[in-house]
Amino acid sequence: MKSNGDQLIVLSWTGKYDDIDVKPGVLLYDNERSYGDQNTKNLLIHGDNLLVLKTLELEYAGKVKCIYIDPPYNSQIVFEHYSDKMEHTKWLRLMKARLEILRVLLSGDGVIFVQIDNRELHYLKVIMDEIFGRQNYRNSIIVNSSTKKPTVQHDTVERLNTGYDTILMYSKEEDLRIPNPFIEVDNQKNSGSWHSLWHSTNNPVYRFELFGITPKQGEWRWSERRTFKAIDNYVKLERYMDCYTFDYDNQDDFDFHYKQYLERNNLSVKDFEVVKLNMNSKPVYYIPPSNKVFLSENWMDLKVNGDLTDFETECNEFILFRILDWISSPGDLVLDAFLGSGTTAAVAQKMERRWIGIESGEQCYIHCISRIKAVIDGKQDGISKAVSWNGGGGYKFMELAPMKD
Repeated sequence: MKSNGDQLIVLSWTGKYDDIDVKPGVLLYDNERSYGDQNTKNLLIHGDNLLVLKTLELEYAGKVKCIYIDPPYNSQIVFEHYSDKMEHTKWLRLMKARLEILRVLLSGDGVIFVQIDNRELHYLKVIMDEIFGRQNYRNSIIVNSSTKKPTVQHDTVERLNTGYDTILMYSKEEDLRIPNPFIEVDNQKNSGSWHSLWHSTNNPVYRFELFGITPKQGEWRWSERRTFKAIDNYVKLERYMDCYTFDYDNQDDFDFHYKQYLERNNLSVKDFEVVKLNMNSKPVYYIPPSNKVFLSENWMDLKVNGDLTDFETECNEFILFRILDWISSPGDLVLDAFLGSGTTAAVAQKMERRWIGIESGEQCYIHCISRIKAVIDGKQDGISKAVSWNGGGGYKFMELAPMKD
């Protein structure tokens, strides 16, 4: 593990380094519980996720593009379908053992997302820094976990109501580049804009002469070749627009003719960037109209809980939709080792990703099977309309063989 010269900081607890003898098990195919196309590579697995992960390691090491887990939060609550009440060090031991194998399964260009609340968040962050490398920490995304406005019943409280969950995001490789995520907003003001080509980053590589100006500090945002191509493009656009009655100070007019020019010449926005000198003698570049809103770590527009099953801590399908749409492509392998009500598998199925879902509890039979069968049959709920889902595919049901004495 790289430390980039930093002193390695680790979290210690009693029993952390006790040996855990985890050996690969045997996964037994269950034809009766399998469903749909049996040529599928999708796997729904019932069994202890630590043993299942160790078993999968033999075939899937380095092959999983996206891992999402919504593990026990250690909330000290006993739910109807499972207990979320553990002694703190046992929870740490549980998470460490599974995260170590998950890292092995993750591909070099893969990303892991772990959703948690504040009770164990900061301990989990240190454990993941140790396992994945602090340099591979990417983001802490927050999603909305508030359910209703608190009612004033007392003058004092032990703590504030929980308002968000955090999704820790790590890569396996330090130099991985990820797409810039965005959402499309229909009601956004759809207008182009001009922005300064100069910015304050102190990089002398981009300090070339432009319109008679050579920066003494800071730099131009673009390379010399890209910039002068954009200037030539603006000259071409001016010649085109001179054929029309046009007010250069009217942004709507410029936006219209820019779009029309691209369409008539079969060009994309990337093909035809433009740079000009503005009225204040400053070089500026053009950003065309767009309904794209680029995302930060704030995903508070998404609710934590879904409402498609009676499972108390069901995850919202739209969280998984945003993650998989951002990080993966159709055919990529997605894994969830704490499948719960089956959200990750349901979303991956609808988005044509390959998937492996692991669940040790009875909800694997009660919730996951019925939910994923309904997805394969084309049930319209959750993200179905967003992805134009009409059904299809299948999964193989696997049971972890009982351990021999």
